[in-house]
Amino acid sequence: MERHALAVLDEAITAEVDLAAYSCLLNQVGIYLGTVARYQDALMVYRRSLVLAEGVWGPEHAEVAVCANNLGHTLRILGDNRAALQYTERALRIDEAVYGRDHPNVATDANNLGQIHQALGDLPAARAYLERALRICTATLGPDHPTPARRPQPRPPRPTTK
Repeated sequence: MERHALAVLDEAITAEVDLAAYSCLLNQVGIYLGTVARYQDALMVYRRSLVLAEGVWGPEHAEVAVCANNLGHTLRILGDNRAALQYTERALRIDEAVYGRDHPNVATDANNLGQIHQALGDLPAARAYLERALRICTATLGPDHPTPARRPQPRPPRPTTK
């Protein structure tokens, strides 16, 4: 299956697929590679996706936040928490600017930052981010929603609009 996912990427290049669609495809392949614990491959794909997304949409677009978040998530899994912190903080800044401070995507970023700060041993910062994520999820999704701030999450790309 992994070979198939990577072959799809190669085919998309030769078929001259729209760059926005290709960026989203890269992100989906990165998510898949992460689910099968091919984190180094996912990292490579997420890096390509981020560069492409920045070129297609500009550095402050919501799709760039998705790519930065997923790259940060994978770096955290690989133990590079300092780099993960930079990418995830960027995702948070973009999402706050695009959606406001109380959006579920901001909660995902805050949750991921809480996990990174916990891994770095900064427990006060970890607690603040995790509490913020829970507060946003509870306010926007309701206290009985199954999703609230449980674990770091990669995010699928948003529907493409130019």
